[in-house]
Amino acid sequence: GRQTLRGHRWQRRAIARQPNLPREYLYLSRILEKMGRTAEAKEAIANVTRLQLAVHSYGAVAVD
Repeated sequence: GRQTLRGHRWQRRAIARQPNLPREYLYLSRILEKMGRTAEAKEAIANVTRLQLAVHSYGAVAVD
């Protein structure tokens, strides 16, 4: 519904502000699933995985 659409827009803005936070992509994936946009939700999860691997690969402190 409308609330899901607002959530989607909000989450896209959050990612634009902080693209390196895995948590933001996880939230986006949940919203996309509710919208029936499964392929996009899977892409968002892939970003979560990519960011988490990057953090662990470089031995950096987790950003989430």
